[in-house]
Amino acid sequence: MKRKSLMILAEKELLEASRNRLVLGFGVVFFVLALAMSIIGFVLPGAEDVQFSRVGVSLLNLVTLLVPLIALLLGSQGFAGEFEDGTMELLLTQPVGLFEICLGRIMGQWTALAAALLAGFGGSGLVLLFFSSDRRVLPFLVNMGTALGLALIFLILGSLVSLKSKNRLSALFAALAVWFVMVILYDIVVVQALMITSGSVSMALLYALMVLNPTDLLRILAIRLTDLKELFGPTTEAMVALPGFQAPAAAALIWAAWVLGAYWAVVRSLYRRVYKISNAARKVLAAK
Repeated sequence: MKRKSLMILAEKELLEASRNRLVLGFGVVFFVLALAMSIIGFVLPGAEDVQFSRVGVSLLNLVTLLVPLIALLLGSQGFAGEFEDGTMELLLTQPVGLFEICLGRIMGQWTALAAALLAGFGGSGLVLLFFSSDRRVLPFLVNMGTALGLALIFLILGSLVSLKSKNRLSALFAALAVWFVMVILYDIVVVQALMITSGSVSMALLYALMVLNPTDLLRILAIRLTDLKELFGPTTEAMVALPGFQAPAAAALIWAAWVLGAYWAVVRSLYRRVYKISNAARKVLAAK
């Protein structure tokens, strides 16, 4: 892997992502909402103090809705748009490998999203640091790190969606479908299952549901590192009690497996798509 080529590709993606209205809009909205969540606790009648932990959890709940959506939409438009415009063929003529193309794209896009998240968390944290008497910043920092991890995994999934789609429009609808299923529908189904069975869902099913959804997986990781399960929803609280997940290492290892597995799928999908195009080009030339 050529480090110089990788950095050039990452800088290119970072520049494009920083100009993207979707990322800019998300950055502004998240920054405003993060500041509002910190300030509103001090201005409400009867409010005395605001804790780092509660604001961090509130921001994380906001992040679990917005970040997967923004990351999927951003990632889904990359490869699909370049194949549709024909710019990918030009890029493939340059002395760069498919691994570098995938990694550079994800690094650049993730850096842009990370800047927006850090601005929101940072602004909120400064307000709390100056006006709150609570100095337990670890839960706040853990939730910030969890948000960055969530952005990374859904960016990779967005790139995979992009490679599986024929054009930008189909990639957009596919990304929205993935977000709806993994973030909205998933929790509704699991909560209903817990209610219907009175919490007696089998351990194997709960393990599978947790492993198959990186959103709740990262919630579990945040809970195990901060011990704030009472501030989260019933789905996550039930899953965090599973044997084997009392330590955060298990959730962190599964998240790492998610990242590596999804990235391997992205590289493999790009290779197959490029190989398919190359074969088609050879057939056209042979026919002539």
